Amino acid sequence: TDLAEDAGGNIWIATTNGLNRYERKTGIFTRYVHDNHNNNSLANNIINRLAFDNDSILWIGTQNGGLDRLNIKQKTFSHHIHVDGASATISDNNVRTVYKDSKGRIWAGTANGGLNLFDPGSDTFTAYPFVDLQTHSLSGRAVISIAENNKHELWVGTQEDGLYLFNTDNGTFKRFRHEDNSANTVSANTIYSLRKDEAGNLWIGTENGGLTVWDIKAQKFYLYKHD
Repeated sequence: TDLAEDAGGNIWIATTNGLNRYERKTGIFTRYVHDNHNNNSLANNIINRLAFDNDSILWIGTQNGGLDRLNIKQKTFSHHIHVDGASATISDNNVRTVYKDSKGRIWAGTANGGLNLFDPGSDTFTAYPFVDLQTHSLSGRAVISIAENNKHELWVGTQEDGLYLFNTDNGTFKRFRHEDNSANTVSANTIYSLRKDEAGNLWIGTENGGLTVWDIKAQKFYLYKHD
């Protein structure tokens, strides 16, 4: 589930049973749901994440219907789904998160296909699999949160595989995993939420590990847990 506000101040609400639009001026809700007989409808009713591209384009990450793009003015849907054997399609249809960076690029994090970048010119996707620089093996396929730092790098949170720092210029990753006997560590390996504050510090919401902050000046992790 998620919330997003459009340029008119209306609230878009992602649920497990479709998409809702709340119009502030009238107090009216409009519901968008999947219709098997209508291609101009939501691809899947279970929605994980929302992100606005500009004033009129809403990106919708669905559970198993891929990534939808809704033109809220024209009320038209376009669907981006994974096609086996087609490398230019999104890498997985379970889209866990969607993020617009400072350059206006749309990134999608998937449950089984890692990180994807959308190219609006060609209407295609480029997948960036996580490759361990030591073992050269793939890891961290489940991307569930994304945030940008002041250097225009992406922090990428995963399901059970820790936190990654992605260099968008050269396509390389640096991984940060929880270490039991270290004070300077992320508090857990499932990262549900990432937020950068005004100072550039990264706040990290985890599963069963409390809250962690990455202090940009000290280059250290600090943990906040229930005592």
